Amino acid sequence: MVVGLSPRIRHATRAVPLAGGRYVVIVRAERSWYGPHRVIFKGDSRFYGRTSNGKYELDVTDLRNAFLFANIVSEKIAAFRSERIIALENGRSLVPLAQGPKLAIHCMALDSFGAKPQYDVLSLRGIQPMYAARLGGWVDRINLEGQIFIATGEPPSAYTQIFRNGVIEAVRVGVLSSSQRPGFIPSLAYGEAVVTYLPQCFEIIKKLGCSAPVLVGISLIGVRNMKLEVDLEVALRMGGASAIDRDVIMLPEIVVENLSTPADSLLKPTLDLVWNACGFRSSPYFDAAGSWRGRSAY
Repeated sequence: MVVGLSPRIRHATRAVPLAGGRYVVIVRAERSWYGPHRVIFKGDSRFYGRTSNGKYELDVTDLRNAFLFANIVSEKIAAFRSERIIALENGRSLVPLAQGPKLAIHCMALDSFGAKPQYDVLSLRGIQPMYAARLGGWVDRINLEGQIFIATGEPPSAYTQIFRNGVIEAVRVGVLSSSQRPGFIPSLAYGEAVVTYLPQCFEIIKKLGCSAPVLVGISLIGVRNMKLEVDLEVALRMGGASAIDRDVIMLPEIVVENLSTPADSLLKPTLDLVWNACGFRSSPYFDAAGSWRGRSAY
């Protein structure tokens, strides 16, 4: 499984000792979303499937369907995210939110769209909305989609929806705008909100029993003509900010293969794109190794 399959699959092995010095080797292979997988052995390579009657070699039709299945899952995820962002842009959030630009995080396990699972989302407790340190409190509510955790206040400024298929939608108003400087995005607070909340999303996914890979989509909604707010040190070193030229920035999805991976290392290339949109080379709040520093790292 290490050298005989292409692409490789994630697996675990365990040797169970038996009487007489013998062993049984147990191999557990996770479901793969990168199939079909080619078997390579002694210079020969073929694609196989398996039924209750045993294995069989895939023909042209089988191969076409296998490749199409992977594409269909990707298309479902892209369509779901696009539909949700359009709804948020048009004011059709899952609960009425305060006015202002919105920061949205979508965490979408491939399992959620390929196998149509139904997780026990109603058993979740203590889930905080994004950037909870600046909220007065929050409440949970069961809804048609699953369970939603809403910031207190009328109207609220944040919610996190856990869909029954394990997808997470976290939306926050207030971190992409500044009452002191209208038209500016507080760059440090916005980055901190994402970097600190993504690990919480991973913990929710683990509690539900979802498996990696997980796609993470970050979106900034209602940000046309806004600029990143930077301190004087950053401005002197990196120059002034350019205005964002579009209403919505849908950043490319991040593929997370391991839910234990540090969030900041996953996020840096994507968050740098927001700085690129404002005319900067990269975020100053990550060091050279890609770790979040929460302040200028240069």
